[in-house]
Amino acid sequence: MSQNTDSPSVQPVTGDGASPRVLAVVLLLAVVIALLMWQLKRQQPTLTLHDPTLAPTPPAEILYRELPALKTGFAVSRGLALDQAGGLYLVGDQSVAYVDQHGRRSLLAQLPAPPRCLVPAGDGGFFVGLVDHVEQFDRRGVRLASWPLLGSRACLTSLALGKDGVLWVADAGNREVLGYARGGVLQYRLGRQDAARHIPGLVVPSA
Repeated sequence: MSQNTDSPSVQPVTGDGASPRVLAVVLLLAVVIALLMWQLKRQQPTLTLHDPTLAPTPPAEILYRELPALKTGFAVSRGLALDQAGGLYLVGDQSVAYVDQHGRRSLLAQLPAPPRCLVPAGDGGFFVGLVDHVEQFDRRGVRLASWPLLGSRACLTSLALGKDGVLWVADAGNREVLGYARGGVLQYRLGRQDAARHIPGLVVPSA
């Protein structure tokens, strides 16, 4: 049997170990990692469970009193607002409820869609913001008006009533704040992007 002498010879691996340059790099990385971990440990705050320098708050300085939890009666609660009489309006599911100072809950109004926000009116009525428009109710929960739709992108998130009677409406979908006069007449439009007037628009990542 003949042997092929043209094939390349295979040199055995010697046990000389890794290159000194590789060892130096590994050692340097280990030192850097150790220094970083030491620095991070120094910057972590120490939590003291019993701080002798903190004295208990005097009872006279506690200006609130915790009451029992209030059940809204909704599967999904969306918002609340306090009126001048100390009662609490609640919006959720597709309804508006009212809780008086004694904790008695009553259902005021049924809505055509889930409400998102509410603000009491000075005459005892209230305004409700649905996803794309505002609805006005009297103190008994009777719908007085349904204001114009604001488009498919609208997403109302908050209502506020000014002293001059203007109802301010925050629309996260269209990224603007609207001001309505009495009767649902649009009077102010704030924050809408307008390149011609160098208005960059409001930055609203989401609702």
